[in-house]
Amino acid sequence: MEPAKGGVVLLDTNVIIEAHRVSCWKALANAFTLQTVSRCVQEATDRRNQYRPGYVEVPSESLEGRIEVCGVTESDIARLQFRAPNVYDLDDGERDLLAYACIREAKWVLASPDHAVVQAMKTLELLDRFVSLEALLETAKIKPARTLRGNHRKDWLTRQLLK
Repeated sequence: MEPAKGGVVLLDTNVIIEAHRVSCWKALANAFTLQTVSRCVQEATDRRNQYRPGYVEVPSESLEGRIEVCGVTESDIARLQFRAPNVYDLDDGERDLLAYACIREAKWVLASPDHAVVQAMKTLELLDRFVSLEALLETAKIKPARTLRGNHRKDWLTRQLLK
């Protein structure tokens, strides 16, 4: 699905990190209504891995006012697990984000570069709501400072959707 500029985009941890890595976070937040869940914020701002190669720092203050952190309950998660038993392959943040997505009634798209999320979205019959970070940036006419990693590109998502 092609996102509408200004539309609601649900982001997982990896997209938040990649947007910071390619220096387009602020522009992305200005172009769309960004939402996530608290576990994704915790994962994105976690500094325990700061000494590993490729670590990208996401300062918590860079998220404030730019992304809405939405709540999800244990009941929401249980309903998701009933509808899509394969969500056990997901990280906690991804699982919670999908649980939140399933209770949203308004229009939204979801960006995640994770194969397990693609599989869960297939089970939930929500593939038409999937979008890549690259597609978001193109819609908003944002030029990233660095080349996006492969799993954030449209061609990666297309291959996953066709599997």
